Amino acid sequence: MEKLLEIHDDIIPKFIVDNIEKHLLKNSNIPLFYNPNLTYKESDPEYYFSPGIGNSFLNQNQHNDQLGLFSSILYYLSFYRQIIITQYIQGRCFVDLPSPNFGPDLPPHVDLLYPHLVCLYYINDSDGDTIFFKDDRKTEIKRISPKKGRIVFFDGAIPHCGSRSKTTTRAVLNFDFLGEFQ
Repeated sequence: MEKLLEIHDDIIPKFIVDNIEKHLLKNSNIPLFYNPNLTYKESDPEYYFSPGIGNSFLNQNQHNDQLGLFSSILYYLSFYRQIIITQYIQGRCFVDLPSPNFGPDLPPHVDLLYPHLVCLYYINDSDGDTIFFKDDRKTEIKRISPKKGRIVFFDGAIPHCGSRSKTTTRAVLNFDFLGEFQ
C-alpha cells in the first residue's frame, strides 16, 4: 500500500499566504536563529554541517507567539482533508539562504521515529526541491518544487530531504502532528 503523499495548491486564502510571507521574509518581525544543521541534532549519528536559520514555534504542546499565525495552515488543511488533529507535536520554520553548495541535503531523514503526519508549507517561490524516497532512503519517488502557498501533506514515515537553493531564499513551515481522517 502506498503511503500518503499529496500536494495541495491554493487551499490557503491569498491574504494568509501573503501575510505569512510578509511577517517572515519581508518585515522580518519573527525571530530566526542560527542552527549549524536544521535537520539533525549534533548527537544524531547522521549529523553534518548544513547551516540555516529557523525557529521552533511549537514543541511538546508549548508554543510561542508565531503559532497563531502559522497554525492557520493546519486548520485549512484539516478542513480541506477532513482530519481531526489530535495532537500537535512540533512546528518549525526553516529559512535557507542561497548557497554555492546547492542541491539535496542528504542523507534523507524522517522527522520522528514514530507514526505521525507532516505538513510542509512553502512560504515563497524558490528553487530547492523537497525529495521523497522509498524506505531504502536511496530510491527517489518524488520531487516537489517550492511554490508560494503550496502544502505537501504526507505520512511521516516517508524519508525525505530538502534541497539548498541556488538562487533564492527558501522558506518552509514544517508541522508534525497526529490526526484522524473523517
